[in-house]
Amino acid sequence: MIKIVTKPILRKLRLVPLVLPVIFAGVIVSCVQDEGGEIPLFLDVLAETNTISFDSSIIREEHMESYQVAVSQLTSNLQVTLEDEAGVFQISTSSTSGFGNSLDIAAAGITDDRVTIFIKFFTETAAESYTATITHTTEGLVNDAVVQIDGLGILDPEKTPNVATDVPVIAFDPTVIGATQVISYELTASKLQGEVDLELSDATAPFGLSKEMTGPFTSTLNYAVDEFSPGPVTIYVQFAPVAEGQFNADVELTTVDLPIVPKVALSGQGTLDPPKLLFSEDFVYTESILPHTDRVPTNSGDDNAMVEGWIAVRSGRTPFQLTNGLSFPGYTGIGLGQGVLVEFDASAGPANRQLFAHNIAEQQDATFTGEYFMSYLLEMNAIPARGQFNRPVFFVDWAATGVTDFSVGAVIKNTAAAGDPADNVVFSLRDNNTEQISSIQVQTGQAYLVVLKLTVTDDDQSNNNNEAELFIFDAAAPASEPVTADITMTGIIDSRLFRAVAILKDNSGAASYVVDGIKVANTWEDLFK
Repeated sequence: MIKIVTKPILRKLRLVPLVLPVIFAGVIVSCVQDEGGEIPLFLDVLAETNTISFDSSIIREEHMESYQVAVSQLTSNLQVTLEDEAGVFQISTSSTSGFGNSLDIAAAGITDDRVTIFIKFFTETAAESYTATITHTTEGLVNDAVVQIDGLGILDPEKTPNVATDVPVIAFDPTVIGATQVISYELTASKLQGEVDLELSDATAPFGLSKEMTGPFTSTLNYAVDEFSPGPVTIYVQFAPVAEGQFNADVELTTVDLPIVPKVALSGQGTLDPPKLLFSEDFVYTESILPHTDRVPTNSGDDNAMVEGWIAVRSGRTPFQLTNGLSFPGYTGIGLGQGVLVEFDASAGPANRQLFAHNIAEQQDATFTGEYFMSYLLEMNAIPARGQFNRPVFFVDWAATGVTDFSVGAVIKNTAAAGDPADNVVFSLRDNNTEQISSIQVQTGQAYLVVLKLTVTDDDQSNNNNEAELFIFDAAAPASEPVTADITMTGIIDSRLFRAVAILKDNSGAASYVVDGIKVANTWEDLFK
């Protein structure tokens, strides 16, 4: 309730034109004394507060506030005007009728020198703020009296819907023109106030939506409220490119009163020829631990080079846990599954040391010359101890005993020493025991795209003239191979062939990483098709 006070002041004034300042409640006003003797001097309308707030008003419900204006000795009607661009407020002298944007209150009809003004607030829109102004004027009033109004529409917390998707991104593998891929996701909903509509943000993109795996696929879907009972619905998304190129669209969702609108980002690439990947792993598993087989101790390196799937080279040790996966702009075919949690814990001792290896197709042999490329996503969540380094992913060869021979890989190293003012965690490149350190800082919580290139110069296994290059990206996947690598190392050991990908954790400090989206190919283009 707000009270606006207007007081007339009568004074004997000389019959000469004079501008008189009058001070009331700290407000200076004035009126002109004209010939004619004694007249009322009207002060500004003064308010105990000049703002009326409708805080947290539930939408589609009427909300009422009121205030009083004190008047006396009016010589003409009191005009009350509402300025409201949004059209969500109305005023009246009655709480039940007569609401509009202006009032003309007859002076003769005002009793007890009081007028009550009722304000009604009604909006269809949630979580939006509104403002308006009420102006009071009458003849002889030097300055108009103004009251500010503000209102905030909110959803009814007892009726607010909740809608969520189980994935934020769907990235299709590169698809040959004329072929199709279908990937599904789940949509859950509760407290719905109306049907749910799904629509592709770009109806011309080669994506389609369906309630069934076999289609038909269209650019829109509609779900009635009862379709979400008792559980989630499955939405099937098809990618069917008819031209080369990268395609993107969002599955947009609308329903009544939804405060947070989920969407699923779609990406896919149409190609004339599919990428030739020697290995691709996005960790699409239902288990919480990375599926694997233990290395058979009696197996030779050649035996293990034929084994399918992940091999726990250090059998009987703590396995790798799976966690939420990573995504990276422009890195196609990624973001569908989970990621591998690689935690280095010195306190756990040897039991925490673990190495998983996975063979690649077309393993390097003694006659191979050319290039191997390996790409993957990496996120660091805890840094290595000072002076320590980690290499979660790298190339390996199989040793004659059936274990692995380490080759080249990207390294995360804390170059700070005890007593240094701060840690310094950077990327480096390591070949067995040879290392080249960069100045590229590694930040916690940041997803990086790491690309490792190994060039086999010739088929001589004794001259150690192979070359390794490391590329680090922190914003988006490149359109083409950069001319210059972030790190280049020559003199790589020739005798250790590239036959498998390894994921490693050991007891070199309490660092923690997530690894996802590993790909291996013989060309850069195949990694990013």
